[in-house]
Amino acid sequence: MSARGAVRGPSGTALPRIVVPPPGPKSRALAALAAARETAPAVGIVDGAPPIAWAAARGANVVDVDGNVYVDLTGGFGAALVGHRNPRVVRAIERQSRRLVHALGDAAPHPERAALAAELSARGPIRGGRVYFAGSGAEAVDLALKTAHLATGRPGVVAFEGGYHGTSLGALRATSRAAFRVPFEDALLPATLRVPFPDAYRPAFRVSEESVGRVFLDAALARIDAWIGDPSKPRLGAVIVEPVQGREGVVVPPRGWLAALGGAARERGLLVVADEVLTGGGRTGRMWASGPLEPDLAVVGKGIAGGMPLAALVGRRALMAAWEGEGEARHTTTFLAHPLAVVAARAALAEIRARDLPRRARAIGRLLKAGLERIRHDHRPVGDVRGAGGLWGVDVVGDRESREPDPALAKALARELAARGYLALAGGSAGNVISLTPPLTISDRQIAGFLTALDAALSDHA
Repeated sequence: MSARGAVRGPSGTALPRIVVPPPGPKSRALAALAAARETAPAVGIVDGAPPIAWAAARGANVVDVDGNVYVDLTGGFGAALVGHRNPRVVRAIERQSRRLVHALGDAAPHPERAALAAELSARGPIRGGRVYFAGSGAEAVDLALKTAHLATGRPGVVAFEGGYHGTSLGALRATSRAAFRVPFEDALLPATLRVPFPDAYRPAFRVSEESVGRVFLDAALARIDAWIGDPSKPRLGAVIVEPVQGREGVVVPPRGWLAALGGAARERGLLVVADEVLTGGGRTGRMWASGPLEPDLAVVGKGIAGGMPLAALVGRRALMAAWEGEGEARHTTTFLAHPLAVVAARAALAEIRARDLPRRARAIGRLLKAGLERIRHDHRPVGDVRGAGGLWGVDVVGDRESREPDPALAKALARELAARGYLALAGGSAGNVISLTPPLTISDRQIAGFLTALDAALSDHA
């Protein structure tokens, strides 16, 4: 079966079909060819291990260059929220490609751009907000931090331990993981205060599960207040937070914590920035996960763009007015609001509404929660399972009592899942959390197959 033919079905709901143990010879050869011209980590070669090379995808299916068919639990890092090669998105791109492929970025609007901006203003995480487009989530985070600085005149930012906001130089200020940030620390403005995020499974200090939200918020506010009270420190202008920490381990804050954080931040004169790049578009079971925060600025991207490179900052009108002034735009790129990406986003948003994908995410969440809890009961290396909607993490441990992360086993499980035809990544700050961000078009049968494969992979390591 050819790669193209393997995904010709209408929905991408096929179960796996492995014809060559992955990564197959064609994947290995392609990885070597790419690494001869690009840096190895940039093409997926980590610790010398070759990656699986993708050739085609549709719905929740991916086909590699060797002809293997997989079920994709990564959802293309969450970008394929409406499914790979979604038909509505593809048709929109095809139509637009016959009209206008490129425009003048900040110098010339086009009709589809105006329509998308209107939609994000009317239905985005900040109703009636103004929009500033970007090419990636990291760039949109840069925009948010720039906006906060322009609007407040204060450069300081409060960010959370375990937060991930991108790896561009500006976004690195807020990103937590030292491996990403430390090599560039000398180039970063020393104006970021990191405070603890409420992690009930691995709390930074002794606390009962019932009091995690209150204790962690009090600890964060104590650090913020101490910083504000120190005249030698840069003045704080904003706090940035993910409604659910995604890439660094899928950590879900306790109920009520987001609302309390937003209120406490506003009491201290801080702008509230919600990073909805991963959680937005229905991923967690609600169209936007940041509602309780009542954010002043919100960053969106990934799944709402249908697999195309587009993100945006949506902000309260008074704050976004800080960008107004004489002369050219103070933040721009050549491909700002690229016509093909814009129509893909409009189509993806239409698909989310037409199929009520937030509701589907809630159903996916119920299936994953029930299945993963059973697996946790049966397999001691699974220390914790947590998530919301179509965003879940399986925390792999060497010992349940100490909760010591086991990244080696997590990576081995990811490899064995791939061998069975299910693509999932071992991530998190310690590399021990198998993160699940499948397309919300994934079928119940595909989810059941994944749970069976994970159970079998764990049994092999018993």
